[in-house]
Amino acid sequence: MLRDNVAPHRRALARSQLSGYYAHITAIDQCVERVAAAIDEAGLRDDTILVFSGDHGDMLESQWQRSDQQRGARKQAPYDESVCVPFLRRYPARFGGDGRVITEPITTPDIMPTLLQLAGIDSPESVEGMDLSGVLEGGGATGRDGVLIASYHPFADWRTARGGRPYRGVRTATHTFVRDRNGPWLLFDNEADPFQLDNLVNRTDLARVQRRLDDELTGILVQQGDAFESAEQLRARWVYTVGDDEAIPYT
Repeated sequence: MLRDNVAPHRRALARSQLSGYYAHITAIDQCVERVAAAIDEAGLRDDTILVFSGDHGDMLESQWQRSDQQRGARKQAPYDESVCVPFLRRYPARFGGDGRVITEPITTPDIMPTLLQLAGIDSPESVEGMDLSGVLEGGGATGRDGVLIASYHPFADWRTARGGRPYRGVRTATHTFVRDRNGPWLLFDNEADPFQLDNLVNRTDLARVQRRLDDELTGILVQQGDAFESAEQLRARWVYTVGDDEAIPYT
């Protein structure tokens, strides 16, 4: 089934892509099943932390060249199809065998300290993420509203030449707020608008909501020492060169 934010003129292509996408999912499911079966056969089910996650989603033709936004062919885009990924864990010895859904937002840097704590290992002081093992055990919330989403150096389908741009944003349980280097860019109410079709940025009646999310994003960037430099500045800082197909200016 296609998402409601796939444009009519992209729907045939999206269906074709989805057939391959679902084939990959089926193959991955079979591989995970083999891993889980091997753990069970070795008698290690209860004492093994089994985690399934991903590094990014796939736009699959959603949000294609809308007038107030930019296209997202695959990944790096700030929309839910790209930034939201599964995170499943199984650890019967600590959490039992019943499944449950946790709505607390988690981001990539949280994975390492969380898994280290579950394994009884102290995290290095340099780790930036948050230990969410207490949340997994039902011990309350983290106190934060959302987590960072970002594109530091657009490439491939999200290159500036194809409509992408560097951005920093925050995804909460209810909203998505994104800045580019010119200022506020996107604001979505993900409860009322789950397909992110209505960009609410800079609306006067939502000024308080936008200010709260903007302040949260600022706090995250300050904590990480992120001055939101341009991609060119970041390349110069880290002495990174790009190939001819990527050698275009980013702002």
